[in-house]
Amino acid sequence: MKKMMKAYLEVIRHPFKVYTLRDFPQFYEVLLINWFMKMLHTFYYFCGLHFSFYLIAHSIGKSSLIEKLSQQKFIFFSMLFAALFYPLIFWLYTKFWGTLLNFFSLLFGKVESDVLVTKTKSEEVAYLAMTSSGLYAIPLIGAGLIPFLFLLQLYAGMRAHLKFSNMQALFVLVSPLFIVLFILLFIFLYFAALFSLFT
Repeated sequence: MKKMMKAYLEVIRHPFKVYTLRDFPQFYEVLLINWFMKMLHTFYYFCGLHFSFYLIAHSIGKSSLIEKLSQQKFIFFSMLFAALFYPLIFWLYTKFWGTLLNFFSLLFGKVESDVLVTKTKSEEVAYLAMTSSGLYAIPLIGAGLIPFLFLLQLYAGMRAHLKFSNMQALFVLVSPLFIVLFILLFIFLYFAALFSLFT
């Protein structure tokens, strides 16, 4: 466990150098540590929620507390859902980025002697970037810093492990925005075509 945590923290501390190490953490190790961090973050949240409800009940009154509870119900269940189903969310996230990185590796001609090696490297970059979730351990500000560290970890992995150029790595980072815009444009054109059929 100690060795696993040391390797995990090494990825966060040295995102560019970690790929030169032989013993960087495996997929299941990152998943287990991240899940623990997510549970810890949820625990922080529930403690803060309990404390705020305590203050409301003793300062404003129980009627205001009931109103506050009804407002927080959705957030409460969404946090609980995110913590319980984190492994599935983790797997989907790493699959999405792994597939995207593999696609751009083939597109940019960064293919190894074996295509499976390129796929494996892409998946390694994707799941190692998820070590950014280690920031869940920091109360209040940790969750807000995760997206920035995740993008930095992805960038470092593309540069060090997949040998992307600076511009190629930056293009891949913004590519999900283009995908979303393309999907929205497709939906708009689809409904526009349907509307034109009925007018």
